[in-house]
Amino acid sequence: MAPSERQNEEREARKQRILKGALEVFKASGLEGATMDQIAQNSGFGKATLYYYFKSKEDVFSAILEDGWENIWESLEPIIADQGSPRNSFIKLLMKIAEIAQERPGLFEFLFNAPKTIKLDNQPWKEYQHRLYGVIQGLLEDGVKEGEFPKINPDLILSLGYRHILPSKILKLSKFGAYNIHKSLLPMNKGANPVFWTILNNQQAGVSVHQMNSKIDKGPVVMQKKINFDLSYNAKMLYEKLELIQFSMFKKFWKNILNGKLSNVKNNHTSTFHKKKEFLNMINLKFIDKNKFLYFLNFLRASTFPPFRNIVIREKNQNYHVEIKIKKIKRKLNIKYGALKSYK
Repeated sequence: MAPSERQNEEREARKQRILKGALEVFKASGLEGATMDQIAQNSGFGKATLYYYFKSKEDVFSAILEDGWENIWESLEPIIADQGSPRNSFIKLLMKIAEIAQERPGLFEFLFNAPKTIKLDNQPWKEYQHRLYGVIQGLLEDGVKEGEFPKINPDLILSLGYRHILPSKILKLSKFGAYNIHKSLLPMNKGANPVFWTILNNQQAGVSVHQMNSKIDKGPVVMQKKINFDLSYNAKMLYEKLELIQFSMFKKFWKNILNGKLSNVKNNHTSTFHKKKEFLNMINLKFIDKNKFLYFLNFLRASTFPPFRNIVIREKNQNYHVEIKIKKIKRKLNIKYGALKSYK
């Protein structure tokens, strides 16, 4: 007997609930760190129900991408089929995409960023992505031909916190080049989460301004400033200090480029590169002996007894008191950073 319409609706509702719960798991742990147990628990179903719909976490991951991209495409199809002027269609398309992003910002970010971190054999969602990109490119090209869009000839391209690689054809448009401001002493700690790696590896902190090319953080460095910080700094404190330095460096950079005084900076920093996946593996304790880690936590707990300073470390002629603070998680944080991304 074929399932009734109501049964099909219930199955689809369960599937969407699984995808919604899985999205939170993948965003927190990545594909490698996620497990079917976590997905089942976060979705509110047993593993048997989860395996009824999906045979593996990779299938769930692909289903989120396919479902999300298909919904985006279906939402945009009426605008694409309208056959209005290139300019009007392009504006309507952007407004609709912005509306979709506001409705489900977590899913929207996942759809555009997650595919860069994984390689799956079967990726049917790419068809929708390629079609959308093709439509956008076609509208821009038609708009330029019909005089609705001006040809872009920027004097300068600047990047701060932008997490995508600009195509070479975009970089070549700029008269005076394209530059990025990065929170490390390049070529040390290229890539994601430079503040995390600077602290973890006890390295010199700093900010670099470099010319952009087709590689991540690999163009010539034109400005660089070292920053002092001590053992009392956590990641947030150092990040915020570097942000202030970035503003002051930008003023100097702007003055130098106006006066034609930019030149490449030579340094002896060891070249290193980190992907976001490495950061996620570290904070999820994937390659750490959890028993030793918990023993060390217990040592700090046992030594924390305010107002006594039981553990004191001396580093560079300065004493530091070490204690620990651990909080129970009562509810999931829903932090929105707007245009600025989280530390993770």
